[in-house]
Amino acid sequence: MKYYCKYCGCEANSISRLTNYCGSCSDSPTGKHQPFEGSTDGGVVCKYCGTEADSISRLTCYCGSCSSSPTGKHQPFEGK
Repeated sequence: MKYYCKYCGCEANSISRLTNYCGSCSDSPTGKHQPFEGSTDGGVVCKYCGTEADSISRLTCYCGSCSSSPTGKHQPFEGK
């Protein structure tokens, strides 16, 4: 199973590795990777503007800025 940071899309094989060993996250308000708790089946959607992408990293890194987000960056929707 893969775990992803909800701010930058960094990927790891465990939550522990993601949060403790993958370094810092410049996109996270805490500076640390935060696990994405939603489903990635069928892609992800920005919770502020609805932009769709096939992966968290594509949404957060390659889809440009989000004028509706308080951070200016797309953030994946974790709901169902």
